[in-house]
Amino acid sequence: FTFGIDSETVLGIDDLFLSTGITLLSNPVRLDESEIKFTSLQEMNNLKVDVYDLQGRLVRSYRNVETLNGLGQVSKQSLGSGLYFVKFEEEGKQGVKKLIIE
Repeated sequence: FTFGIDSETVLGIDDLFLSTGITLLSNPVRLDESEIKFTSLQEMNNLKVDVYDLQGRLVRSYRNVETLNGLGQVSKQSLGSGLYFVKFEEEGKQGVKKLIIE
């Protein structure tokens, strides 16, 4: 076996997480929590947040998400326990984080 770096997984200079410092709070999220919370180093007004299941199906989509004082949140409504992928996108930059709901 030869191990190498897949060119599609290398972070580019336009990676959203490098420029904004978005991180998920309380990951894993408890099942009784109603929000998925995140922090950002800068204020954002037009953030797009999509939640995908393990099969790659879009299960929730949020538009025009804002951060206030570096904090943002989206509803966790109807998401059961499991592993999800949260895609953040703003101004052509994007990034994906793993999210666990207990």
